[in-house]
Amino acid sequence: GRPVQHLLQSDCALGPPAEVHRVRMGPDRVYWTPGHNGEQYDVARGDIALLKAEGLLECVVIETAMTSWPDTEMPLPGEVIGYMVRPTNVCGVGEWGRGTNNTARAAVCP
Repeated sequence: GRPVQHLLQSDCALGPPAEVHRVRMGPDRVYWTPGHNGEQYDVARGDIALLKAEGLLECVVIETAMTSWPDTEMPLPGEVIGYMVRPTNVCGVGEWGRGTNNTARAAVCP
């Protein structure tokens, strides 16, 4: 991934960062396309069945400035891993995205 540029507090007229796009998995790394004004990113990971049933995953990375994260942990048998990424900046925190019913997704993060 590449580092992102830092915003100043005076740039907050632009508002909180926009949702990231194209979260995808490579052989051992998760990648995403940054949204507008994203400065740092939180990454959530977990079993996709939990995401569908409970609407949440667990945070594994907090405030990384990169647009990718290495993940070499193998899923358990029968488990399908999903990822969500949300942007942050000095102006606020963006969304994890929305489910198919337009409900905001959530993750357990500090």
